[in-house]
Amino acid sequence: MSPLVSLIADAVVTGLMVATIIFVWRLNGRLKLVRQQREELAETIAAFTAATAQAEAGFAQLRAGAQQTSDALRITIGEAGTLRDELVMMIDTAESVARRLEQGSAAASATLRRQQEAQDGTLYAAAAQPVTPPVTPPPAPARPAAPAAEVLRAAEPLRADPGLAANGGAKPRSKSEQDLLNAIERLK
Repeated sequence: MSPLVSLIADAVVTGLMVATIIFVWRLNGRLKLVRQQREELAETIAAFTAATAQAEAGFAQLRAGAQQTSDALRITIGEAGTLRDELVMMIDTAESVARRLEQGSAAASATLRRQQEAQDGTLYAAAAQPVTPPVTPPPAPARPAAPAAEVLRAAEPLRADPGLAANGGAKPRSKSEQDLLNAIERLK
């Protein structure tokens, strides 16, 4: 081979080597960049995994809290239903006591009116006796009616006035007040 061909071949090989070196140098730079990004990606994946674990723990706590709240609400609703039933019973009992008081008051008024008319001489002597209408007892409640006792205790001021007079500790009552109190006593 001639030295010129050999020189050209060496120049071509040298040119290719230089091109290969440049290509490898650029490839090395890109591989370094990929390695850096790979490390960043691994850190991002690790952070994402930790965040996922925290979110799962948070969801578990949220689920447990929701269950506790649901249970507490269910208990509160049950208690509210019981209280509603008790209030209905109290209202029914109070209405029954009010009806009885009204009947007693009407009976006392009628008796008082007849007694006053008898005293005035407008009625015969036989008609002057008190007539009390029959009082039907209220239906027995399903549970003991403690509220009725409270209603009757509330009627206590009708029997004893807090402003007591100096004569023996009791105010003198009129005939109608005494009849009304007697009717209330009979209702008990």
